[in-house]
Amino acid sequence: MIINEKRLTILRPVIMGISIMWIVLFHVFDYIPPLLKQLCSIGYGGVDVFLFCSAYGLCHSMKNFKDIWKWYQKRFVRIYPSYLFGCILFGPICYWSFLVFLYNISLLGFFLPMLPQTMTWWYIPAQMSLYLIFPFLWFRKHIVCKYIIPLILSIIVINILILYLFTALDWNTYINLFLYRIPVFLLGIV
Repeated sequence: MIINEKRLTILRPVIMGISIMWIVLFHVFDYIPPLLKQLCSIGYGGVDVFLFCSAYGLCHSMKNFKDIWKWYQKRFVRIYPSYLFGCILFGPICYWSFLVFLYNISLLGFFLPMLPQTMTWWYIPAQMSLYLIFPFLWFRKHIVCKYIIPLILSIIVINILILYLFTALDWNTYINLFLYRIPVFLLGIV
């Protein structure tokens, strides 16, 4: 099936909104009607759909930018203030220590396994990490497209090795959740 690019561009915000609702329902699983439980039990799929759409949207946004630093600035200003607001709002509710708060607002909590309270906020640092490497992938899109299958298979093998290592070390499983989604992000670029 060939995807109509114009239709996907128009529907992308709607698809992303549905994905967000799917993720939210997954997280409030205990409070939803039984009829929706089956769909919501796999709500983590909304993360994949959202990342695919994000990568697709990034491709279009990159076409309009000549200055890479302005492109980064626009992404940062679009995402980080809401994330910071969420940290300020939920930090006290979640009984974060000042150190956990600093790890979260600095985005380092995602990469550090030491504080389990930092792992709750894994998605935004993961997404910003993908945004950080996106221009590198964009400017080498012809290579990414040509080698997409070996690239995805390599990522899967690396993910399995990392999963084994992290499990053996009892380390941050949210990094695994992030690594498993890199192929989906790559498909959004292709």
